[in-house]
Amino acid sequence: MASRSLSPSSFRALRTLARAFRYGTLSELVGQRVRIADVESIPNVLGTLLRPAIGEEPAWKSPDHGTLEAALAKYGLVDATFKVSAHCVARLARQGGFIPLRELGMLTPSEDAQLDESLLLDAVNGFQAGDGFAKIFLCADEPPWRWAELEPSRGAVAARAMLDWKLPSGYLPRDFVVDDACVTNWKVVWCEKHFYL
Repeated sequence: MASRSLSPSSFRALRTLARAFRYGTLSELVGQRVRIADVESIPNVLGTLLRPAIGEEPAWKSPDHGTLEAALAKYGLVDATFKVSAHCVARLARQGGFIPLRELGMLTPSEDAQLDESLLLDAVNGFQAGDGFAKIFLCADEPPWRWAELEPSRGAVAARAMLDWKLPSGYLPRDFVVDDACVTNWKVVWCEKHFYL
């Protein structure tokens, strides 16, 4: 996201962010299989999964129901954010700095320095040091489009549902695998690491 030739004010903002940023992977959750029965149950299922790892009750923050269903229909994934206490982040996350930001793809140089600086400033301006988030990213064992291909009778109906960003009937219940999980104080920390549209 960040360019090699940032303005002095942008570099100061980035340095401030790097000092205040906290991030900790919840590695004990990565690789776990999770059964999801329907879209409505996802906040409870994931909250129950997170609770022992973080030691407190997480509160569902995002995405909204429509965005959640669209990501499931298009990619077979769940990218969820829960609100947690700043104390939880302080307990489970290490100080950030430039290296973790680089590892998360936030400091990858690109050819468009103007765009990079604009994105960087938006990200830094959205950062609040007192916030706490638990994030969890899951992938289906089989994305909806592949599931529809395997059974010709599902094809046309499933294709129409997915064009409307709705899950095809019968796709859930299904197992999902936790691909990543973390606690952080910056909710957009995965915008590069787990990029999808």
